[in-house]
Amino acid sequence: MLKKRIIVDNDGGDVFGCKSGSYEDFIQARLIHLPSTELTTLFYTTISSGFSLFSHRTKLGSVRVGQEPYLAPNRVGEMLERGTDCLHYVSRFCRQKGIELFWGMRMNDTHDGTGQYYSDLSFQQNRFKHEHPECLLGSEGHYPRCGARTAVNYAVPLVRDLAFGFVKEVLDNYDVDGVQLDFFRHPVFFPSTANGEHALELEIALMSQLVGRIANEVHARGKLLSVRVPDDVFYARFLGLDVEDWLRCGWIDLLCTAGYIRLNDWEYSARLGHRYGVPVHASLDEIRPSNAGNAAADRNRPEVMRARIADALGQGCDGILFFNYIFDSDLEKPDIRERHEIIKQASRPALLSAKPRTYYASYRGIGNIAGGAPQHRWFQHLCTLTPISPRTIKDGDTQTLFLADASGRAEVRLLLSDDAEGSVSVNDQRVTLHGGENRFAASGFANGNAVFRFSAPRSFSLLDLSVHFE
Repeated sequence: MLKKRIIVDNDGGDVFGCKSGSYEDFIQARLIHLPSTELTTLFYTTISSGFSLFSHRTKLGSVRVGQEPYLAPNRVGEMLERGTDCLHYVSRFCRQKGIELFWGMRMNDTHDGTGQYYSDLSFQQNRFKHEHPECLLGSEGHYPRCGARTAVNYAVPLVRDLAFGFVKEVLDNYDVDGVQLDFFRHPVFFPSTANGEHALELEIALMSQLVGRIANEVHARGKLLSVRVPDDVFYARFLGLDVEDWLRCGWIDLLCTAGYIRLNDWEYSARLGHRYGVPVHASLDEIRPSNAGNAAADRNRPEVMRARIADALGQGCDGILFFNYIFDSDLEKPDIRERHEIIKQASRPALLSAKPRTYYASYRGIGNIAGGAPQHRWFQHLCTLTPISPRTIKDGDTQTLFLADASGRAEVRLLLSDDAEGSVSVNDQRVTLHGGENRFAASGFANGNAVFRFSAPRSFSLLDLSVHFE
């Protein structure tokens, strides 16, 4: 029986949000109410922005102690003066509350190369990147086609040795249950992929050697190794990540898939992990399509998150990874209180099914990967329907929408081009359509695929499709 987990990923930004460097003030920033959500596991990233810059004590890397304009005061230095740091605080908190703790490392975070207000100071504090410019995939005036110039090159032995060393250093000095390697922040690792091309076989082998080396170190200490990777083995391999080989070798204990994009349905990931006896967790990140037709705002509502959770669990995933979902602990704020409640609902199907849910034919649309990763659309097998990625409908066409743990009466919303006319049939009910937004009540829905069948005298564009259950 695979262990089911509800995981919250904290990006470490609470070192900027706490009132002081004390333990009490630190946990008040984000962690204090998490136990009430009934999460099982916390992934805590000590910033890792970029590679080798951390908010925990490290001799191998650099410690992010600088005060950064436009951000709240950085408390890392105050913690160091107290003889401690945020990772010790988090470990103490998790041990007291019985929460499983993984230290998270972003494998090639390039927030230091985005040109944003925080980028320059992050780069300035990174001793390794200044001392070893030959280890970067770009330079000032030389920008790779994909990714940022500040990304490190994993083909260089020193980079791989350091990545391993960072993991070993944490295992030597901190009480954690495992390590989370986040390959989605950001997924450009080699010169070939930085040029938009498929990773070379040698590059793939080098990354696998590193993952195997890390896994052996983690497992030798009785700890667990988790990875967050794309939800398609072919796209992952394009990037240099031979995920299926890692699973086959027994290196991975938790598989977390998707992130900025989804390429397949959740069943794909569930089958992949279960083939090797590894639990699979759906990474449910913020949705970032264009807001044309209010698509982004509508898709980031609580009822949509509940539907996404139901879809992932209904298609076989063993748990949910809430990625960068909790940024505040103030339960007086309705949105913060709602997010804490949704995490609890993810672990209790009865709570989840009793709440409103809105299902979309496509949640992410075409999608974009922060950090400028190579082209993923060649590997897209999932519907990408959004207002900026419409579908041309002809007479007799169908559109499918997956409804997990949903039944009964619902409100359907169709967004059509202005020239639309015709009708749609769903659950033996036929409704006349017109251009623009169409809303109507329909009954007879059941768990599984809902099929919408169109009749049209001439073609028109379907821009969006959702079904809402109260």
